[in-house]
Amino acid sequence: MKKMLFLFAIAVAGSGIANAQQRMVLYEEFTGENCGPCASANPPLEALMAANPTKAIHVTYMEDIPAHTPHNFYQSAKTINDSRISYYNAYWTSLGYMFTPSGMSDGAMPDSSGSGSSFSCGNVSEYSQADIDIDYAKPSPFTVIATHRFNTAHDSVFGKVIINGVSAVASTKLKLRAVYVKSFDFASAPGTNGERHFENVARAMYPNAAGQTLPTVWVTGTTDTLTYKGKITGFESTLTGVTTLDSSFIVWIQNDSSGSGFKVHQAAKSTYTPLPPAEVAGLKGALENIVIAPNPSSTYINVNGIFSSPAATTIVITNTVGQTVIEKQYPAADKLFSQNIALDNLSSGVYFMTIANNGASTTKKFVVNK
Repeated sequence: MKKMLFLFAIAVAGSGIANAQQRMVLYEEFTGENCGPCASANPPLEALMAANPTKAIHVTYMEDIPAHTPHNFYQSAKTINDSRISYYNAYWTSLGYMFTPSGMSDGAMPDSSGSGSSFSCGNVSEYSQADIDIDYAKPSPFTVIATHRFNTAHDSVFGKVIINGVSAVASTKLKLRAVYVKSFDFASAPGTNGERHFENVARAMYPNAAGQTLPTVWVTGTTDTLTYKGKITGFESTLTGVTTLDSSFIVWIQNDSSGSGFKVHQAAKSTYTPLPPAEVAGLKGALENIVIAPNPSSTYINVNGIFSSPAATTIVITNTVGQTVIEKQYPAADKLFSQNIALDNLSSGVYFMTIANNGASTTKKFVVNK
């Protein structure tokens, strides 16, 4: 999977005092193609979201649950999925456990009453209209307007996010996060739970799951500017029998400070705009220059490329059913990366190699021929 980046600009909204914008609730779901309860919980959740298009936005992250089962769909965006799971892990640990399917409403547990211990982890089956209405009614301290555009080849995307403070906010870890999501229909279930339709699955975050740092203090009329840009192609290269449906860009402002309580301050869905002109040149992805050779190979394969900055590198090799057969971790070193990986334990066949570095990842197909 090629890393897709996204250009944002948080521009000055004018000298006048902005009017308050109604909150858009962000619901982040954690599910999996092999999770039995997920297959029954997801359709009602999707119906609930469809009934609230002006109140709530839904983002889905895939998990590798249960363990020791092939997870090709999860692996296709492993870096993003693992990052968001890790982000909330301390919160779940403080509750004593976490299970799937689960969900976070604006970065915390839903507020309406639930039943049983399962509610403590935000059981998806208990998320209701009342939960949405409670968070929706909370005033937002920000206005957020997001737009995006594409180049002529439609392989690079550019966007703009206008943020304005409408009430005071102070935080040392306020972040702007953005995610590219797609909905999928599979010809046959990609996992063991029989589920073939998946809504708003996260495919990339910009510039990565850590987000972009915003000013620590906001008062009425405060604005700031950030920019990003990048590729959008290649995300489904390791998936088979799939039809991709709607895609969109979702942005939100989140408070990462310890004990911040209500963490997500505002969310927004990006709107396509044809301006500026579409003849903008395509952008070269951060890991597009990675070369693996020889291919086919019988004994080893060399991974060679130049990274944008020195950072730790992870290489995961999976077979055609999504099983991880080799996983390598390399510490941060020079920007020039070159490593040989022995193929002694692999039988003849087709494999996929995912290289992840500094928040970006790309997947290459290769053949072992012995």
